[in-house]
This record gives sequence, C-alpha cells and structure tokens, in this order.
Amino acid sequence: DVVDMDAHLGMLIGRAHEKVSRESAEEEAKKGMCATYSMVAIIGNQAHWAHVGDSRVYLHRDGMLMRVTDDHTLPGALLSSGVITNDEAREHHLRNHLLDCVGCKRCGVETGGFDVVDEDIIMVCSDGLHDYVPEEDIQKILSGDAEIAGKADALIDLALAAGGHDNVSVSLCHAVADPEDSANIIWLPG
Repeated sequence: DVVDMDAHLGMLIGRAHEKVSRESAEEEAKKGMCATYSMVAIIGNQAHWAHVGDSRVYLHRDGMLMRVTDDHTLPGALLSSGVITNDEAREHHLRNHLLDCVGCKRCGVETGGFDVVDEDIIMVCSDGLHDYVPEEDIQKILSGDAEIAGKADALIDLALAAGGHDNVSVSLCHAVADPEDSANIIWLPG
C-alpha cells in the first residue's frame, strides 16, 4: 500500500498530542505538561518530516547548513516574517514560550519533505543545542572530518560548555550511497 507519509507522520504527532492532553487534564502531577516533537522518516532518497514546537530539523549538504523547520514560538514567528534576525531570535526573552506543541491548546503540526543525496547529514535537535550554539558553529562541526557519532558528541559538548542546562538532544543521520545500487541510500545512525 502507498502511504501518504506526511499525513502519517502528522497523525503520529496528533496521537501523542491527544494522549499528553488527556493525561495533563486527568492527572494533577502532569497538569500543564507539553512537549516539542520533530521527526524524520527516510524512504529511498526522500526525507519526510513532521514538526511542532521548537525542536528543529536541519539538512547539512555540501558544507552548508539549512534549517528545514521553523520554531513555533513568538520569536520564531518574528524571524519567519523578517522582523528580527536569527541572533535576536536566539536571545529573545520569549524564545521558550511555545505557540504550538504537543499538549498545548494548539498543536499545528507542519510536515514536508526533501530529496536526499550522497553525503547529506540530517540533524534533529532540541533547543538545548540551537539556543546555545550558533548555526555557524554547528555547520563547522558537521563539515569536519570526524565520524558521525563524534560530530554528535562534539555538538553536545559545545552546548554544555556554552551553558546549556536544558535538555541537549542531537540525532544525526549520514547518507551514504550504496556502491551496489546508486538509486539507494543507506542510513548510518549517529
């Protein structure tokens, strides 16, 4: 069966939203609980992503780092509309105030996709990384010669050294063309 991957990923986040909202309403200890959620599914040479909140998906290709998702925060909305710069958004006093998230009143899931080519690196990370490490520094580490796991470790170490006290989560996938079949890409998790 052909699956609409964007709809499927959106549905998965929707289910998580329903569960978190229900538990938050029913259990006093979980009142106000919410979460961000970003995910990527790779099928062949296509990456499909779904996202809500302020975790991010990035694509690193040919030495360049490209942000795929937008933060669902007030500074994220101001950045998207060109009112503030990336640096201003990173330092904004409301950078952690979520407009959309799993468990919030609004859970506006965004989905999309892009082609994947040999040597791409796809990164999913929490605000514990991108709030403390400028994108230029992330790009330098991902462009370096270290193995993929070493790059993830270096990013986490950099965020912690910069004062990261929030959760620091980084997942990296490195696309490597299969020499036996140039139409397929093998994913090596970091």
